[in-house]
Amino acid sequence: MTHRWRLLALIIFGLATRYTSDAQPEVTLVNEYPCIDYLTGPTYLKCVTDHPAQRISFGRETNIGLDYERFNDDLWGTREFIFPQTYWPGSMFTLVRIAQDFRIGSFFTELQLDDGSTFRILTVKMSKFAPIKPVTMCQRANVGENVTIQMLSQEPVERGVYWRRNEELMLGKRTLNLTLNKVTNDSCGVYECYRTNSERNAAVQGITRLIVRACPDEKWGTDCKEDCPKCYNGGICDPENGECICAIGFTGPTCERPCGARKFGQSCQHQCNRPNFNADGDDACKYYVFCLPDPYGCSCNTGFKGLDCTEACKDGTFGAGCTETCHCLDDVPCNRFTGACPDQCAEGWTEGPYCQHECDPGKFGVNCENTCHCEDDVPCNRFNGSCPGACAPGWTGPACQVRDYCVSKPCQNGGTCVNRDDGYRCNCTSWHVGKHCETLRDACNPNPCRNGGTCQVLQEEGSSAVENDDEHKCHCIVGYYGLYCERVDHCEPDNPCLHGGTCTTDWRSYVCHCPTGFAGVNCADEDPDAEEEHFMATLAPLLAGAAVTAVVVGGGTTGVCYFLKKKNVITPKAITTTTTTPAPRPLRQSLRLKMNANMNRIEYDYEYT
Repeated sequence: MTHRWRLLALIIFGLATRYTSDAQPEVTLVNEYPCIDYLTGPTYLKCVTDHPAQRISFGRETNIGLDYERFNDDLWGTREFIFPQTYWPGSMFTLVRIAQDFRIGSFFTELQLDDGSTFRILTVKMSKFAPIKPVTMCQRANVGENVTIQMLSQEPVERGVYWRRNEELMLGKRTLNLTLNKVTNDSCGVYECYRTNSERNAAVQGITRLIVRACPDEKWGTDCKEDCPKCYNGGICDPENGECICAIGFTGPTCERPCGARKFGQSCQHQCNRPNFNADGDDACKYYVFCLPDPYGCSCNTGFKGLDCTEACKDGTFGAGCTETCHCLDDVPCNRFTGACPDQCAEGWTEGPYCQHECDPGKFGVNCENTCHCEDDVPCNRFNGSCPGACAPGWTGPACQVRDYCVSKPCQNGGTCVNRDDGYRCNCTSWHVGKHCETLRDACNPNPCRNGGTCQVLQEEGSSAVENDDEHKCHCIVGYYGLYCERVDHCEPDNPCLHGGTCTTDWRSYVCHCPTGFAGVNCADEDPDAEEEHFMATLAPLLAGAAVTAVVVGGGTTGVCYFLKKKNVITPKAITTTTTTPAPRPLRQSLRLKMNANMNRIEYDYEYT
């Protein structure tokens, strides 16, 4: 008996469900255990959709080097069926254990619609023992971009590797990183990487898919000139209709709403349930790869990453394949399934707890609560508010966030405006007062002079004088002095110095400068020594080099008579008695100077009483 058509590695089990006829049908291909142990491990594909199972088909996309002539009746003598799983409508495709390495490769599910059109979804399965593995099993790019497909090797690759695209050998490509410049739709396909042909024949090569979106980034339409909407949380803009294809675990017109852990579907209506498997709760979607129609391709459910979708997202990342970055204040980790932050959004992000919306132009900061103030309404930096150019009128500071209350120049009459947090302050010139320096100030009003002093204004408006001391003068009444008549004049009105003494006052008392012949605090005491000292000080410059003649003055006392010839210094010791001893001091001395111009002579007498 011939079983040629039964010698597929794929056994189909149909499950009829609700029927819908959406123009964009909702269909998800679930790939369990994408990295399989082809000797023992079970695996299957399931097309999850509300469309009738009769319109669902499965098949192999490419031949990866396996010898399909090896199929025979003995190999497929045992066929395995999976019981219906009512919580997932659609059709299941079981790859039985006995098929072994024929379960490795690229596969598809296809859905036929009422109008005869079809939707095809592709996925790949590879050996968990492959020495060379891709970084990801599905990679997306926009047309015209440069792409690098990366492979990782468990061992050093000394002789290089081989690359194939859609089974065709790519000449000259021998490194683990395959770079494709300016990709086109022809670059799409299944890529294989292996070291030797024997590895490929043994189905232990690295396998991945490249999907090229038909338009440049953020564009759609037949001529790719239409702008795409912003698709959040890893969503992809459909190049044909401009709608967002949401990543697994998210929904909404722009994919802004998360489904939460272990859910999928356009309306989050499906849930991962793993009976008889130790993966309950949030981990129920482990080991599942979820695939959507191109250009989305395949990814893990939200919260997981890795080739077999068993690794939880690291702190700071979330979403399908952990490709999205958290935007929480102070880098606090977000929920790895939804992206929700426990507190506020980081600077530059907003829109509720998920913090996935960038600040609108003109807004910035935490939760986008601050307003930009850039000249000509140019958008500012959404993180710190800094402007690319100047600040708008009325604002200043590094981020143009300090209100410039002085821009209107409110200070009059030469006053200087100073910005403050709550407004401004005018530093007025010395001649003006008031909030805006609007009032001319009278330096004598109020009167700064104390103790009855009279104030006189010295400067006029517009003067360059700025010191208060130059603006007025105090005319003090008798008995007071100082800039403001604040000091008592101890010399007025009654001079305490007698005999014509001069009085000088200070802040504590007064000092008398006495005339010759008087001394004491008030110059009340006579000072006989002072007259003689004053006389000799006056006479000395005149008696220089004079001829000296002894004369009898009276009482037998010998005096001295000087005849001037030239001026020399003389001291009191020059006046002596005949015994050359100093003459006695007189009680009163008087000097008569008689000048004889013809004889050039001075005569003087001592008179005693």
